[in-house]
Amino acid sequence: MISIETFRPRDLVDVMRLASRTLPEEYPYDFYLQLSRAQGQHFRVARDVVDNSLVGFLVAAKEPGLQANVLLFAVDPAYQGLGIGRALLRDAQRRLALDNVRQLRLEVRVDNRRAIRFYQREGFDVAGLQPGVYRDGADAVAMRKTLR
Repeated sequence: MISIETFRPRDLVDVMRLASRTLPEEYPYDFYLQLSRAQGQHFRVARDVVDNSLVGFLVAAKEPGLQANVLLFAVDPAYQGLGIGRALLRDAQRRLALDNVRQLRLEVRVDNRRAIRFYQREGFDVAGLQPGVYRDGADAVAMRKTLR
């Protein structure tokens, strides 16, 4: 059983540990601290209610106007395929729609086919290619979804 909650400061170290194991980019402590302060309700964590461990997180940033971006999104590999990513993404979409966001955007590494298929199943469309987005020079697929 999983619960999805708003990020709390005590989650910071667990978020950083999960990110370091699952995301190709590394960010310093201050980066996560700034995200937690700036994104508030749009920084969500998934927790295994049995042992209270953090098993996923998603950070979305609302932009001026009616748009938002998914900045970071990770699920512990041991919990992938169980619907946790889908639950986090749908939770974010509901919250953003309530905040008058009409379009959600994200970027995913061009070589991450599994993630691209996941987002397409969740209703995202490919919006284009963005060359050299990642520190290692890898390209990103830009994707977007209209929220209702």
